[in-house]
Amino acid sequence: PEGIDQNELGDFHLVVAMKEEHKRHLLARHPQLSERIIVWDIDDPLFLPEGYDRKIMEEIKEKVSELSASL
Repeated sequence: PEGIDQNELGDFHLVVAMKEEHKRHLLARHPQLSERIIVWDIDDPLFLPEGYDRKIMEEIKEKVSELSASL
């Protein structure tokens, strides 16, 4: 996962992890985020065959819309 600066943690209301393993890595370093992490279970397009990036982008757009509607 992208690095998180310890000083910025207080600014985050929500952290989105693409996979459960990303959440585990984040919690190992930043246990105080436990109530602020959600997992979307979206595959990393870097590890998929060419062309899947558009499918993943659509999944992310859908998840962002769902999240936005829930706030």
